[in-house]
Amino acid sequence: MDGCGNTSGTVTQTITVRDTTPPTIGAPGANATIACNATPVFTPPTASDSCSTATVQQVSDTTTTSGTNTLYTRCWRAVDACNNTSGTVCQTITRPLGPWNITGFYQPVDMLPIGVINTVKGGSTVPLKFNVYDCFNVERTSVSDIMYGTVQVAEYGCSGGPEDPMGDLPNTGATALRYDTTGHQFIQNWQTPKPPNKCYRVRMTTIDGSVIEALFKTK
Repeated sequence: MDGCGNTSGTVTQTITVRDTTPPTIGAPGANATIACNATPVFTPPTASDSCSTATVQQVSDTTTTSGTNTLYTRCWRAVDACNNTSGTVCQTITRPLGPWNITGFYQPVDMLPIGVINTVKGGSTVPLKFNVYDCFNVERTSVSDIMYGTVQVAEYGCSGGPEDPMGDLPNTGATALRYDTTGHQFIQNWQTPKPPNKCYRVRMTTIDGSVIEALFKTK
């Protein structure tokens, strides 16, 4: 506008603010290990942005295994109003397979008192009978649930301990580990070595790492 009130045309200037800064995403819940019969519960992260609002998006939810453990992993990222995205953060929850519950070895094997040594005639056959229940209290009946697919036997140096004679034992069949559907239990017939005055540790380990063991001495 001049001194006489005349005006020019209008001119404009436009300033555009472009948001190219990614939002900030916080930390999710800490990695954790839960009980074998528990359900994983995740804690998502929070997000913020200096120019607009930001939301948290779940980008993956996976289940994998590592050994006998089950790994549950959930990942998130933050997204702002201009579609800028943050990096990805994840939380992993581990659920172990066990511990399982093992009952046995049953009679004629003695398990109590702890450390009792079953004395048995060398060369006789000892029936090793037991049951296995997972942490949901479901009975396991597959030989594949037993590590190595068999009971393990190792000789050890005889030492002091209460002894319990087992008496004469009949040969009760095949020596391979099996699940007896009639007796509803695992059974493996162990033929003891013939030399007398030898001591053995008999151990059964399930695939989750749970163990029972009994001690024997030949006579």
